[in-house]
Amino acid sequence: MTETITACDSYTWTDGITYTKSNTTAKDTFVNTTGCDSIVTLNLTINYSNASTDAITACDSYTWTDGITYTQSNATAKDTFVNTTGCDSIVTLNLTINYSNASTDAITACDSYTWTDGITYTKSNTTAKDTFVNTTGCDSIVTLNLTINYSDASTDAITACDSYTWTNGITYTKSNTTAKDTFMNTTGCDSIVTLDLTINNSDFISQQPTDQSLLISQDATFDIGTSGTPSLTFQWQTDIGTGYQKMSNAGQYSGTQTKNLFISNVTSANNNQKFRCIVNDQYCSDTSVAALLSLYGVSVD
Repeated sequence: MTETITACDSYTWTDGITYTKSNTTAKDTFVNTTGCDSIVTLNLTINYSNASTDAITACDSYTWTDGITYTQSNATAKDTFVNTTGCDSIVTLNLTINYSNASTDAITACDSYTWTDGITYTKSNTTAKDTFVNTTGCDSIVTLNLTINYSDASTDAITACDSYTWTNGITYTKSNTTAKDTFMNTTGCDSIVTLDLTINNSDFISQQPTDQSLLISQDATFDIGTSGTPSLTFQWQTDIGTGYQKMSNAGQYSGTQTKNLFISNVTSANNNQKFRCIVNDQYCSDTSVAALLSLYGVSVD
């Protein structure tokens, strides 16, 4: 008779031999029920287990066939399956765990900023995220920490007399409302200043006082004419050889703060006396020429 056997890797038969290969020639003898020899021929098929390695690379964690979630690299874990011949197939895990990483992109910008996500931000933002692949092939998650500062604009209103040199180094002789200059504000952004310049002209006096030559005891009048700004102030000054002094309405003098200075009953003390007028508005000042009062005799009734 023949004994047909299928085994994995090895089989120890009745003859006490352990077979590691298939065998169809081995025989063994038994005594049958009638007391005669019973010769048994072995028909052995040896199938083989096999071993393999499951090489895996994953990011952060990996759940393998054994149901375990690994968060670190592992080269020792094993799992067993039945191969196509019905024998064990032993698989060893060769797992490499790489890791994602997170970082913050801190940026300060003026007015707006276009980030790596293609969005242009006009306000500060600390929540936006973008994802890249790092050097190990895992996610690199970047969080935006954006501070938006702002440029500002202002107007520099200036009124000046005849000319004005502004912050841009230019001297203006005419009014100007278009010139601009740029500074850095306290947040590091542009501060754009527009000039609003009004230039007033100081040439108020259109008629100068003239010299006068009189007899003693006569009255003198020195006049000026003005043009332009109506709201002018006048102040006459006199020089008797010691420098110009401010005049006031007293004694023989009147009209000292008008266009017309009146000097009554001139005396020898007024001989070679000079007079001039200072004309002012809110911003400018103009000084007349000096007029000379000279005396050449005495008036007789």
